[in-house]
Amino acid sequence: MTMQCERTRSIIQAREFLIELSQNTNLPEATRTAAKALAVTDGDTGRWQTRVASH
Repeated sequence: MTMQCERTRSIIQAREFLIELSQNTNLPEATRTAAKALAVTDGDTGRWQTRVASH
């Protein structure tokens, strides 16, 4: 079983990876668009937020 801090760290790292992918102009547009669709910004703060599916 994972600890909450490990799950949180994994989500943060995944978000950072998605942001990096979405900004990498060496990747195809479709790949960047897919990465951006998974990581969205909060319109008020401009911060990136990761969509997490609720169970």
